Amino acid sequence: MTTRRQLAYRHKAWAVALAAGSLLTGQVLAASSASATTSTVFLSDLAPASAINGWGPAERDRSNGGRAAGDGQVIRLDGSSFKKGLGVHARSALSYRVPQGCTTFAATVGVDDEVGARGSVSFQVHTGNTKAYDSGRRTGGGSNALVSVPVPAGGTVQLIVTDSGDGNAYDHADWANARFICQSSLTITPPSDAPTASMTWRQAWDSADPAVLRNWHESHSGPTVPVTKTVTGMVTVASQADADALVGAHLVGKLRITASNVRLHDFKMTNDGNSSIQNIMVNVLGGKSGIVIEDVEFDGGGYLNTSAVIAGETWSHMTVRRAEFSRHLDAVRGFEGSDYQHLYVHDPLGDPTYTGGDGTKHADAFQVIRSGVGTGGIRLTESWLDHGVTAPNVMSAVFLKTDAGPITDVVVEHNYINGGKAASVLVEDGGKGAPTNVAVRNNRFGRDYQRALWAGAGVNNGAGYDRSGNVWSDTLTPAVLTWGIL
Repeated sequence: MTTRRQLAYRHKAWAVALAAGSLLTGQVLAASSASATTSTVFLSDLAPASAINGWGPAERDRSNGGRAAGDGQVIRLDGSSFKKGLGVHARSALSYRVPQGCTTFAATVGVDDEVGARGSVSFQVHTGNTKAYDSGRRTGGGSNALVSVPVPAGGTVQLIVTDSGDGNAYDHADWANARFICQSSLTITPPSDAPTASMTWRQAWDSADPAVLRNWHESHSGPTVPVTKTVTGMVTVASQADADALVGAHLVGKLRITASNVRLHDFKMTNDGNSSIQNIMVNVLGGKSGIVIEDVEFDGGGYLNTSAVIAGETWSHMTVRRAEFSRHLDAVRGFEGSDYQHLYVHDPLGDPTYTGGDGTKHADAFQVIRSGVGTGGIRLTESWLDHGVTAPNVMSAVFLKTDAGPITDVVVEHNYINGGKAASVLVEDGGKGAPTNVAVRNNRFGRDYQRALWAGAGVNNGAGYDRSGNVWSDTLTPAVLTWGIL
């Protein structure tokens, strides 16, 4: 079984070159053999030959969202989520050149769940001057349709979404899993905006291209071995043998770590929504140290009854590396004396009914509520934190608040940080004093935030904090962390 990381290289990092029709000597997409093999090229990994969209830009691997680029959410149709696809808005027309060896276009189409029962569209596929497919009128809350259309190799396919004749309000349309199915081996090289297997994080960072950096994180997080078995329910890791049993597993449930000096790695974990035992996906017992979690994919499952992916009790020292987080409320609640590196956090969850008070239903990418003096502090480095502003009650990408105790010695450096309806970086006195010795430096910021880039309460406007070297990710010009009071 191909690992998720291998698929990321195959479909995202390499296949983009096909869009320009340039098949160059390099990495192999499908193993060559005497007989033809079948491979898949996702259209979201290709650059369209032309693109028209009715509301903001067409989105890759997310819904249309609003008018800004990258502001969509996970593609969802009739309750099902899709990691790959195109999110558009009527009236839309996207044209793609068909790679050599590809014979079929396929997709699942419908109106995205983000608009509820609103919106009405029709999907059309044109090959050359021929309309090869017409879905008829599709409405929000209605059923999906499956598309499978023969396509001419080397020709052009145009994907059209109309407003079905009644205006285009709320016409958020998805070409989920839009792909070309190919019947031959293809040898191509990675394009300029995709990482290779040998690219380091520093090389991706130095490229100064957010697309390269995001693709690097997607290609370098999650299991490095095939996931071949499923485990369900509550799993307790009380020894290294318990941790080793998770390698290559898909755990659907919850995890409790009760031992020190254990390494958990190379598995996928999906929340089962059962909060009767614990409302945290990975709960670390207090007083434990030497815990390492790496090469894991965490899927929050979209459940509002699970407050965080990784959290636990006080004085738990750990290292988390190359981990992916999605569809969650809080992704990570940082522990004292811990290091977090190469986290890939995206597509958060938020509760539209949450109005504040209980502190459990808003979403933060990285949250610290305690890091006392002499504990070794907390380091968050070289990570991708994209929390956007479209999910309801997304508070911040980085949140430091002394709810459970003093906070000191926190370093947030060399990260991509985006999003937050309160602020991208939020620092507050939660009743145990203002956080001290905080450095938020040399980061690259996206422009998706609402109130302020840097905000808080009760901390003297952030005076004395190191905020040097931060820039905007799109221009690399200084992003001054001016203060906003909540």
